[in-house]
Amino acid sequence: MNAMFPSAQVTEETLQLARQAFSKGMMPSAMPLQKAGYNIAQGLEGYLLEAPSKKLFPVYSPLRNRIPRIPAPVGASATNWRQINGINTANLSPGATENTRNPALTTGTESKYSTFVSMGFDDYVGFEALARSKSFEDIRATAAVNLLYACMMGEERVILGGQATDIGAPATVTPSLVASGGSLVDGAYYLKVSALTLDGVFKAQKAAGTATAEGESAGTASILVTIAGGGSDDKITAVWAAVKGAAAYNVFIKKDGDAYKYNQTVYANGTTVTAVTAGADANATDETGDATVYTGMIGSIAAAATTGLYVNQNNVILTKDNAGGITELDNVMQAMWDTYRLGPDMILVNSQQAADITKLIGGSSNLAYRIVLQDGQKNVVGGIFVGSYLNKFASSFAEGIPNEVPIFTHPYMPAGTILLPVMRLPYPNNQVPNVWEIETLQEYTQYEWALTQRKYEFGIYWQSVLKPYFPKAQGYIQNVKAGIA
Repeated sequence: MNAMFPSAQVTEETLQLARQAFSKGMMPSAMPLQKAGYNIAQGLEGYLLEAPSKKLFPVYSPLRNRIPRIPAPVGASATNWRQINGINTANLSPGATENTRNPALTTGTESKYSTFVSMGFDDYVGFEALARSKSFEDIRATAAVNLLYACMMGEERVILGGQATDIGAPATVTPSLVASGGSLVDGAYYLKVSALTLDGVFKAQKAAGTATAEGESAGTASILVTIAGGGSDDKITAVWAAVKGAAAYNVFIKKDGDAYKYNQTVYANGTTVTAVTAGADANATDETGDATVYTGMIGSIAAAATTGLYVNQNNVILTKDNAGGITELDNVMQAMWDTYRLGPDMILVNSQQAADITKLIGGSSNLAYRIVLQDGQKNVVGGIFVGSYLNKFASSFAEGIPNEVPIFTHPYMPAGTILLPVMRLPYPNNQVPNVWEIETLQEYTQYEWALTQRKYEFGIYWQSVLKPYFPKAQGYIQNVKAGIA
């Protein structure tokens, strides 16, 4: 017997009590529950986590990637240029009588400028997060790359729809009563409509259906619409004056003496209101201008829009010309050629208009399938996709003007808006290598901020401006109603 561990003295009485407990399936309360062997209930297992984290988000910046970026040669607050818009603007005849000279030509010139703006985002990595991510992922590197992606996508939105100045509200709103198809009861009703920039569209989406302040103009109220005579299933249709540069419109409604309430966001200048909804009122002042960004392609083209190249579709669907084309696209391309001897290099659309164009061109009277013959196999593939559009007007001998214009679906293009941009000029000695150009005073730069808290703070910033050398020669269609006839 080991002197340090003498054998325990267990009395017969103790053994008897233990036998009684075991025979009843009970364990003494002082003894913990034991489990036979090892199983999953004991939790002695690892945690399988795939490293690194999966990045399931799109990074889409086609305009930013395509438009040339030119460094500014000197530091300045703005970039300036002079342009000659026409020679012989008086359209003088070259004919001359004997011994005489013709008058001097009239040359049209214009001064232009664009102001540099600073843009960027910040992020940080906390000390605890960094320590706990060891052997899983370098989260400082991940955060830096993701911040760069965010900057690229943010710049893409500004390039397409940035708006430095206010665009204004609709001039008029005209409602009409329809005595069926809704749930409006007797009473006096008013509508109000505000215009949204592309930035306002994004902010309205974030606001979960309520009106937004930034990116929204003041609201324009309609005249009175009275429902009387037992109406309980009425609705109101409305149209309003188009706002050039608007990406969408917010619609509000009020009954009798109530406050206006947000009802819907639409992408053309007309809609139907079937019920009074709950939401916020429109802006009291115009908040569409944002001086911290430059004006992008939509705003630049809208501000310079000329007759023929600009089409206000007025809440009407695109029109099939019954010759394999679309009337509105043909009209704009013809005006571009007749006015400036140009044609678009691409057609930028929303997914809604991409689908409508495909249905209009490839309708039931046209081929809606294709047969693939490969290695002796015959496969029928259903559906078609219209990826380009034939320019019927740009002369085939005009160098640099494509007859086949690609159609691109842009994720940020608002529904109801179509752009037909010109990216290059077929003019001799025009000194404009890039019709659209981004001039950079300071390119993307990552800054590591001083440690003031227990986290690593950093940001990516740049200073640039979009230079639209020839915005009035670009095609612009807005307020297109979704769908086809």
